[in-house]
Amino acid sequence: MRVVHLTSELPWPATRSGALRTLSRLRLVSSLSEVDSITLVSVADRLVPRSELDALASAVPKLRPLPPVFHPSPPRPAPRHAVLRARGVPFVAARWASKPLQRALQSELDRAHVDVLYVDHLGMMCNLLEVKAQCAPAHTVLDPHNAEGDVLFPFATCDRGARKWIAAFEQRAAARFERRALQSVDAVIAGSIEDARRYEDLAGTSVHIVPSVLQARPRPQPAPASRPPRFCWVGNLHWRPNVAGLDWFCRNVWPLLRARLPEANFEIASVPPSPDKVRTVVPDAWNVPGVRSLEIAGDLEPVLARSTAMLAPVIGGSGIRTKLLDGFRVGLPVVTTPDGALGLSVKDGRELLIGKTPEAFADKLVSAATDEALRERLAVAGQSYLERRHSLEVVQGAMRAALGPSGFVVNR
Repeated sequence: MRVVHLTSELPWPATRSGALRTLSRLRLVSSLSEVDSITLVSVADRLVPRSELDALASAVPKLRPLPPVFHPSPPRPAPRHAVLRARGVPFVAARWASKPLQRALQSELDRAHVDVLYVDHLGMMCNLLEVKAQCAPAHTVLDPHNAEGDVLFPFATCDRGARKWIAAFEQRAAARFERRALQSVDAVIAGSIEDARRYEDLAGTSVHIVPSVLQARPRPQPAPASRPPRFCWVGNLHWRPNVAGLDWFCRNVWPLLRARLPEANFEIASVPPSPDKVRTVVPDAWNVPGVRSLEIAGDLEPVLARSTAMLAPVIGGSGIRTKLLDGFRVGLPVVTTPDGALGLSVKDGRELLIGKTPEAFADKLVSAATDEALRERLAVAGQSYLERRHSLEVVQGAMRAALGPSGFVVNR
């Protein structure tokens, strides 16, 4: 069986949450015995050296990554973008419109028979809708990653003036485009129950829940009790829900925590921006004693190894919280907000700690910092959660069902 995988980001090196999820999906599809080959069609805002493509091919058996189509981020203004926006296409989709990408996809679909066309990210549908009518039918699967209308809704209701109007327009346009995209494919994949319900309510289509594959690794040695508590946050500062959550934490929670744990430290480890993106300016509220911002381009292991717990103060957004699962994977206790735990079958005090208000969040952090038995219990429960719900054996069946009926025998 031949699969063509269309995505908005070359998942190598996999340092961003989206790239990590895409890489996980590629490895999952590759693990299926029915799949013979996967061709990756992608875009990049830089010249990708051949060595990176070779490394990605080595990391994912059966994968043939094509050289990415150059696509600046943010895209340079072009007449086609204005036309798309005038038609009501939201920015989250119009920004990925690319004639060169459409030609590359068309060429790959014409080259040989394709059994499955896997569309990774909702925005890529903007290109597929232009190409699909011209190509031979293939079982088309959409993995949106996020419910974009839900991501934009908080900003449409909270912003003021022109920003509020623009956000409201984008939110409505995103919902319309999302509905059309969901209804135009053969199968839809969601990473969580919450997103599956959102897609079903919006488009009236059935959805396959396919969790990410994550393998727990040996837990690090517990930090010495005498060492000052150190918390970490890992993510992308160009994702607005991340910034909103961090701003809430630094302004409202951190002063409460430092009043109770004066020696506590907090590291904000962000992924460096791509060359065409403006570097994020750290707000004054984050430049306070005990808080340190740093960019990590490679291995996050040093940051995780010196941390007492991982924080995920998520405000709004959608999709599976990859950073929470990554905390489980490395055996770190995780402290999050109710929005951060959406879509996961977890319970406060069992796999992680959840605080809704600044005071409650600070209380959870103090518990994580001072109770060694609690940290150990959370680490064990988090890794057990991954084994039950995110192991390869568990997830393979769900992916088979989504990719069928193209020659698959679906186990039920």
